[in-house]
Amino acid sequence: MITTLGRKNILASSVVVRNQQGAVIPSSAYVLNSSIPTIKGSAYNSLPAGNYTISYQYYPVYRSPNILGSPYAAETKDADIFDGVQLAFRNNWRTQIIDSSSGWVGTSAYVWNFSPVDLPFLYNGAGLFGYARPADYEFQFSSSVIDTSIADDIDGIPATPVYFRVYNRTDSTYVKFFYSDGGGGFGRLSNGTQVVLFEKNPRGTISATYSALFSVYGPRDTLYNLGTSDKLVIKNAQPFRFGDIFEFTPAGATVSAPSAKADLSRIKVVPNPYVTQSEFELPLNPGITSGRGQRKMDFIHLPAGASVKIFTARGDYVQTLRQDGNIEDGAVSWDLKTYENLDVAFGVYFYVVESPVGNATGKIAIIK
Repeated sequence: MITTLGRKNILASSVVVRNQQGAVIPSSAYVLNSSIPTIKGSAYNSLPAGNYTISYQYYPVYRSPNILGSPYAAETKDADIFDGVQLAFRNNWRTQIIDSSSGWVGTSAYVWNFSPVDLPFLYNGAGLFGYARPADYEFQFSSSVIDTSIADDIDGIPATPVYFRVYNRTDSTYVKFFYSDGGGGFGRLSNGTQVVLFEKNPRGTISATYSALFSVYGPRDTLYNLGTSDKLVIKNAQPFRFGDIFEFTPAGATVSAPSAKADLSRIKVVPNPYVTQSEFELPLNPGITSGRGQRKMDFIHLPAGASVKIFTARGDYVQTLRQDGNIEDGAVSWDLKTYENLDVAFGVYFYVVESPVGNATGKIAIIK
């Protein structure tokens, strides 16, 4: 027998099936199709007749284009609603440097420019062009050689031992790069030094991403002796990437006892007094031309878990009402009937509200 589950995008590794006694059923006993999603026994009688429970984690929003400002959907507001919740994401659709978070750590050295590679005359005129990879980077320096640039035999750029390395902070990888000495750097940065990064693209092949160009304000032959305490951090505003996961746990509704107790004074009965024909009564059903609508009085602003006991002026018990709904600002209706389902007489009645945070009393009147 195939059973359809209530949610899509189920995380298969989170599925736990239990029998009626609460024992966990081994995964070999069932087949889960998380894309439909359905579950069934893996073989005849692998799940004997009986009641089973299944628990799992699922992704209520999965690969949704409905994100504010999306170029892929006309909708401009998040439209994925689940379990009464709606998430509003503000995505950075363009990768661009965050100036306030980027810069030198340690020695404030060269003026730098970091942008996608745009070298139309490299590779004998064929050009080399990169893309804005959504990642943060870090140029790490040393007083000794710690990396070697890659060579470009076509344009005669040699592999060079260098005193720095480039680290992709987002992917936790060190990056391959071309190094073009601006003059006198000999493996270090200098005025005019260009570093071209090469990384694995989404297709799985190596291609150019960014070019870092360094210059100085002062004399062109200025050299900074950068060491292990120096680095250049470059942070980018990044759009969501494949594999990004956002998890959250909503806080359950709670009751503040002091606030609820203070609000006991807000309890009211409407309408009060109740007259033979009240504007609060519902209209008659279609086809009924005489009589009156539903008779009722509402007790409003009740705390969670409150009960309302109604008595006659002589203290005779009439009815008990219970507020089991809204915990924020509850209400309950009385149909003007006794606990024996008899209509009450005109007169004055008293009520007592009992709740976990305190009690309140009042009186109501029913008049002709």
